[in-house]
Amino acid sequence: MSSLVGYLFGGERVSIYEMMAIFGGFFGAMLMVNDSIFSGANSVEALRRAKDQQEYHYYYLGMFSAFLYTIFSAFNYQQMRALKVDIHNCIKTFYFGGLHAILTAMYIAYAGPNVFCVWNAGKVGYPLT
Repeated sequence: MSSLVGYLFGGERVSIYEMMAIFGGFFGAMLMVNDSIFSGANSVEALRRAKDQQEYHYYYLGMFSAFLYTIFSAFNYQQMRALKVDIHNCIKTFYFGGLHAILTAMYIAYAGPNVFCVWNAGKVGYPLT
């Protein structure tokens, strides 16, 4: 994704082989996430997918947020390259990751605060068992 953002917004050159690898990887990830693309409407995979959609109805919201994360991360790396200051890139990436860890912890505290109750690990109601 960083290569695509660099090509579209930063004027970087991307070869045809790199573009094929990017689109192949994107298609492979989509195939892994939605394996029922090539199956029929009444196949076992489609029935399992329908049952999963009823139980986990926020599934596509998670996929969309992961997609947005990759886009914003690519914009972040593009801006880090544009800054050209004397700060090492690993430090910039560290602060980017630290900020997102804090924001993720704030969201988890809002959406599912029982994750932080680690003393319940291994019990039935704990979400990370």
